[in-house]
Amino acid sequence: ESGGPCVPNEETGGIFGDEYAQCLEDIKREYIVGTAIASMIGCLLMGLVANLPIALAPGMGMNAYFTYSVVGWRGGGSV
Repeated sequence: ESGGPCVPNEETGGIFGDEYAQCLEDIKREYIVGTAIASMIGCLLMGLVANLPIALAPGMGMNAYFTYSVVGWRGGGSV
């Protein structure tokens, strides 16, 4: 068990089953939307409050570094 919201069911194929794959796709979409919303809020705050029209979206690439280098594929990293 990964401890995440997607739990493989051995009766439907485990980690190779369609139900588990669909759950992983849903989680991936939620993370993408969450990252986009966080970037939008950061850009709006920088533009309106700080009066610095700097787009922060390119800086969100650190999320990918952290995810794949530090945490690892499906949480299998050394954290």
